Amino acid sequence: LERLHLNEETLWAGTAAPKIPTDGPQHLAACRELLRNGQYLEAQRYVAEHLLADFNQPYLPAGDLLVEVPTWKEVEPVGYRRELNLRTAETQTNMAIDGVKHTRRCFLSAPDQVLVWDWQSDAGGLPDFTIALECPLRATTNWSETGGKLEGRAPTDVVWPGVDERYQEGEGITYAKEGELGGSRFTIHLHVQAPGATLQVDSGGLSVHGANSCTIYLAIATNAKGAEPAQICAAALRAAARYPLAKLRQRHVQEHRAWYDRVELVLDTADQKDEAIPTDERLLQQAGGEVDPGLAALTFHFGRYLLLASSRPGTQPANLMGIWNNLVQPPWWSNYTMNINLQMNYWPAEVCALSECHEPLFDFLAELQRSGEETARRLYGARGWCAHHQTGWHRQTTPVGKLKGQVLEDAPCYAMWPLAGAWLCRHLWEHYQYTGDLVFLSERAWPLLKGAAEFVLDWLVEDPVSGELTTAPSTSPENFFRQPDGTKIAMGTGAAMDLSLIRELLTTSGQVVQLLALEEDEFRAEVEEKLARMAPLRLDQHGGVQEIGEGWEQWEPGHRHLSHLYGLFPGNELLVATRPDLLEAAKQSLQQRGEAGTGWSLAWKLCLQARLQDAAACERLLSAYFQPVASHITETANDGGGTYPNLLAACPPMMIDANFGLTAAVAEMLLQSHDGKILLLPALPRSWRSGFIRGLRARGGCEVEIEWDDGHLVSARILSAKNVDVAIGYLGVEIIRSVEAGEVRQVSADDFRTPYI
Repeated sequence: LERLHLNEETLWAGTAAPKIPTDGPQHLAACRELLRNGQYLEAQRYVAEHLLADFNQPYLPAGDLLVEVPTWKEVEPVGYRRELNLRTAETQTNMAIDGVKHTRRCFLSAPDQVLVWDWQSDAGGLPDFTIALECPLRATTNWSETGGKLEGRAPTDVVWPGVDERYQEGEGITYAKEGELGGSRFTIHLHVQAPGATLQVDSGGLSVHGANSCTIYLAIATNAKGAEPAQICAAALRAAARYPLAKLRQRHVQEHRAWYDRVELVLDTADQKDEAIPTDERLLQQAGGEVDPGLAALTFHFGRYLLLASSRPGTQPANLMGIWNNLVQPPWWSNYTMNINLQMNYWPAEVCALSECHEPLFDFLAELQRSGEETARRLYGARGWCAHHQTGWHRQTTPVGKLKGQVLEDAPCYAMWPLAGAWLCRHLWEHYQYTGDLVFLSERAWPLLKGAAEFVLDWLVEDPVSGELTTAPSTSPENFFRQPDGTKIAMGTGAAMDLSLIRELLTTSGQVVQLLALEEDEFRAEVEEKLARMAPLRLDQHGGVQEIGEGWEQWEPGHRHLSHLYGLFPGNELLVATRPDLLEAAKQSLQQRGEAGTGWSLAWKLCLQARLQDAAACERLLSAYFQPVASHITETANDGGGTYPNLLAACPPMMIDANFGLTAAVAEMLLQSHDGKILLLPALPRSWRSGFIRGLRARGGCEVEIEWDDGHLVSARILSAKNVDVAIGYLGVEIIRSVEAGEVRQVSADDFRTPYI
């Protein structure tokens, strides 16, 4: 049986965003009064009751394509091999049955918007088989002798059982009644070409008899953007029919490789593994102590492939599962979780030369701003726009923590955090830093940056004791603390992440005003005044970064979130020379958190240790990341991680952000540019003894190529699109080289032997 899970990025449950709670400013004032009086638990309960909204709705699967050979049910294939070719973006399955070799290929063409599945044998004929479509949503399927059409509708409401014991799997799925506004409509069309065959419609689909070969063309569409899905599918299939199969494949491969081939990484050692060894075996061998740096290189490329496959100009941003969700009740709604996960999805975009893949996120932010302005005004009485930790297709920006009107236990620890917009604005600034695109900065980034900055200016409040500006209420997503009396608490004031995000956003906004020579004197003066009064980051009693303003002890010292270290990565506040104590504190905090965690937590720790240039810690974390996980378990956990046999990362279950985080971490180990200079091989693991990388991007617009051998730099090449003086660092030595536009400037290890500037 061949089963292909089918997804369409605009297929979501629900019909509208959750409503914004009423009387928000009044309730915010009451919460702040409780906090000023030291009534933290009461304030947390008050927020849960009066400021939280209902959860949003999930991203959904469209269905499955099934191809089954009845006579093969009890047959064991010989030489079975299934592979994904990252360079051509196609799968291939090879096997032999009864001495006949069979090859099945599948690709999904971006230029032609069709999925193509092809089956050939070396005997010139295929056994009899059936083709079917299955759908876990409400749908009807009609078949003809050339193909089939499935038409379905999404639910109006779906509950994820993982957050509420009132609901079990399969419960809490609601469809519209007759005459009511329903969920999104969607269509799957498939067309079958089977030369020499007789195709018969039966109760389950198509029976194919006597085919010489078989090619299936499939299209999916929804009405989410107003168009008729059946018409979209029919048009895509008609357009694809103009090309022979070989030409369709050529168009697909050429388009994909134009992006994918921008970067090349080879990690080579004397113990280089044979690439023919299956990934599940390589994972087991590495877990057993064998050296396999090529596994890290393969996973690095896999992350680039996943981003390219799930985020293109004009598409939706990559969600929690990327686009690869096959569950109606997916963990965490398979939506956009914005207190780390959505952001991590885009960490590799700029450095890995996929800047265009960042564009869906920027479009998403413009949409989020519209609803975020209403949330800021109605919920907090603030200017600008804000967003909280979770959103979906309807771009709701409310703090979600209620299910069917009932507050979920501990919801404030993740819900009461209105700074997702501030974090996401970093991506706008990063795009400018890498590209130097002033038009983008002026026309797309600045309105979003200013709106987010206006919100945080209003969100800051004066600490009644110190007079410093801080945040209240405040949480450090998604952590808990222990009050002196032993009470478990999430909400206090002045979390380190809040202060780092706000300081970064306001500083960036001031820089943009200057860069664009904007007439924003009043805004700039307010930014400078409030920056000067903001509370600084402080150290806790253990020498780490104090995570919450009250300095409470950690409830769970090894918690998966590292929110208080935002200023180390992706930010850089903890690296500034004026506060060397903060850098040591960051190291201490990382040690306190330990080296275990979910997949995305391990990826974040890898990025943090790479930024600290701790190659040994990176090596250990890579081993933890690549711990083999046997199967795609469906239960959720917050303390496990590892890698599945197909190299997707375990949260568990699968979440795509860890794969993107791993790709960003590998790049960060090999190249850094956060402090205005290019650092070569800053955190090179010892096992990566020799290697080569081409195509990485550095801030400032440079493209970098690096070669090393026996753990030491051999040479680096810098290419710039404009004339620039580049500061280049290696092993603590810094040199400056002038690079002319279009010129490749090469440096070698010898250039760093005599320190000079």
